Amino acid sequence: MLDFLKKNFQRLKKIHDGSPKIFWLMLSVAILPTFLSSNLVIFFGNEILKLKELSTDGLLIYTFLTIPMMIFALVPSTFVAGGAGFLFGFSYGISSTFIGYNLASSLAFFFLRRLDKGKVQSFLSNYPKAVSFQKKIKNDEKWIVTLARISPFGTFSLVNLTFAVSQISFKKYFLGTLMGMFPRTLVAVFIGTSAKSIYDFTKHGVFDFENPFYVFLFGFSVLGFLLLFWLVNKNLD
Repeated sequence: MLDFLKKNFQRLKKIHDGSPKIFWLMLSVAILPTFLSSNLVIFFGNEILKLKELSTDGLLIYTFLTIPMMIFALVPSTFVAGGAGFLFGFSYGISSTFIGYNLASSLAFFFLRRLDKGKVQSFLSNYPKAVSFQKKIKNDEKWIVTLARISPFGTFSLVNLTFAVSQISFKKYFLGTLMGMFPRTLVAVFIGTSAKSIYDFTKHGVFDFENPFYVFLFGFSVLGFLLLFWLVNKNLD
């Protein structure tokens, strides 16, 4: 056990030494969204509800407010989708989330790639296995992005960061994001429409196993993760 922890600590230290900014970003995007989203509802619940009364203006405000919040990992993307469904209904919720997701993921990609300036790739060039792996997955990159978006373990911000510092082209990243986020968005927005109160989001994120649509979303996400694991493992051989 101690050897396992020691080895992983050494790996984390190497990543930190290779690109400190990306290392701390990875930690923050893994922790911040869940913690901050509940607190946003607790402290700003009434203000958020007022957006519903503003109709189209409220929809636009919600859409463009959530874009930077998703980029900087302040809220989970599923939370944004559920909130859109709760506030504006299924049709408008889908439109808001679809625009917000794609703009946020695209802007995050360019921002993070510019921030990294190739440091991660420079660091990985010291590891032949990493270089070989990136070459092998070249033809599967779009599908890896798709499955990473579907997977429950691939948070929106973490996936943005991971592929921004990789060798993937923006076209493949964008198409993979489009295909991977769409089914989750449909279900998450629909589940949001069934929430009775905005404060339900602070309890279990609206999504619990008593809701059959959540069971479907969870099962679909797990299937995505298993396919992602298979695809990555295939290229490791």
